[in-house]
Amino acid sequence: MRRRRKRTRDDMFQEILQASGASDTEHSAWRITLVDRMDRDRVDRRKAQEKERDVQREMLPLLKQQADMLETLVDLQIQCSDPCSDSMFRPMFASLCSP
Repeated sequence: MRRRRKRTRDDMFQEILQASGASDTEHSAWRITLVDRMDRDRVDRRKAQEKERDVQREMLPLLKQQADMLETLVDLQIQCSDPCSDSMFRPMFASLCSP
């Protein structure tokens, strides 16, 4: 049996330097990967926000149109149900008011 050489402080120091060097390389690679991922996520979020803004801009006129239509329908319903409503408009809506 061969006897292994006794590890000296210099040997241990060299091993630690090598291990920490590999660790630094791995750590910097991880940091670069993380920064790239964060950049991609930021761009994706920005695109999603822009898309959401575009959708809202497209929906706003539609919602206004629907609100106007509802207001008109409510006015019509009030006119049909109120016997004292303006008699000038009553003939125009008579067909709509009858059950």
